[in-house]
Amino acid sequence: MGTELRSLIILLAASGCIAMACNTAQAEPFAGASGMAQISDNAYLCVQDTKADRPGSRIGILTVDTEKGGYDYLPLEPDWQGELPHDLESAFALRDRPGELLLCESGAYENWTTHEYHIGRIFHIRLTAAAESWDFELLGTIPIPEHLHEIEGMFLLPVFNPEDIQFNRDLFGDVDAARDALVQGAMAAAGMDEVGADEAALDWGAPGVRQPEPSDLPGRDLAYLILCTRGGDEAYEPASFHENVIDLENHELRELRNGQGIDISVPPQSDPFQRGCSDVYLDRVGILWIVSCSDLGDNGPFNSRIYRYGQYDIERGYGMSRSIYDNTSWFISGLKVEALCGSVMEGSTLCFATDDEGFGGIWRSLGAATSLR
Repeated sequence: MGTELRSLIILLAASGCIAMACNTAQAEPFAGASGMAQISDNAYLCVQDTKADRPGSRIGILTVDTEKGGYDYLPLEPDWQGELPHDLESAFALRDRPGELLLCESGAYENWTTHEYHIGRIFHIRLTAAAESWDFELLGTIPIPEHLHEIEGMFLLPVFNPEDIQFNRDLFGDVDAARDALVQGAMAAAGMDEVGADEAALDWGAPGVRQPEPSDLPGRDLAYLILCTRGGDEAYEPASFHENVIDLENHELRELRNGQGIDISVPPQSDPFQRGCSDVYLDRVGILWIVSCSDLGDNGPFNSRIYRYGQYDIERGYGMSRSIYDNTSWFISGLKVEALCGSVMEGSTLCFATDDEGFGGIWRSLGAATSLR
């Protein structure tokens, strides 16, 4: 390799213009996670809720020993190419894009040191396993709608007819209309009339409202993104879903339902310290799991509950196909569960990580659920 070419590569690496291995510390005790996503047969990417004015790692790799038990945690400190992430609360692995993930801040915030106001961001990243670390590439950032706060979870669903949802400037205000057109088209294809159209639009994966077969037109860069706010606090505010369409190529986001959320009403909240959503997990068959928690302060006491909320027909497009909330769940006393994912342990379906504030955090796999009826 010539001297000039070698110098150019060194310069590009130093400037962050090519993917580089993350700065890593030594494996250290696991301090907890506010979100996580599975990235290999025995590893998870974990995110922490470190605030913008504080230095240090925001993400790390938790590796589970699936044979002997236990786990190690390796913090990562990549180049974020700007303001450090603030209060990362959720992570989602893009299943049709190996190594790519979305990491979501909780919403708009003020840097407590500089007093600068910032719009919340979703980070689109790529992680690749390297010899002794991980290569990190920031693919782009997506601004979060400014009115959303306390976002605790997110999940993605495929767009069915990408040709009907466009991101050109002529249609910025017409995403809702495009969605309605898709619903009407699905109803027409099923031989249905307009009676109940509003209900169908709210649940357009319901029996009888079938969508056309997937289009061959380009659309893998589009997805439905559901952001989940936590609820709780003194106002007994319910947790809620907020529906959006995102473009992963151009890193744009458009809200659906004019930005209005859909309340998560189960299980009933009984006290102002109950947060209706501290994370969500959409499993591979489309079941949506939600964890809610009670937090009386940094020293607890904490309580958490994990339950099945409903099921999405992920092979047929957007819309909850059926509600399966049936009180089947896990109740976990003494821990604040903030991260939920599929388990890598044999005989276990789900796993969780906690952020127990002053007490640190743990990772555990779950056994069979119990019915509280």
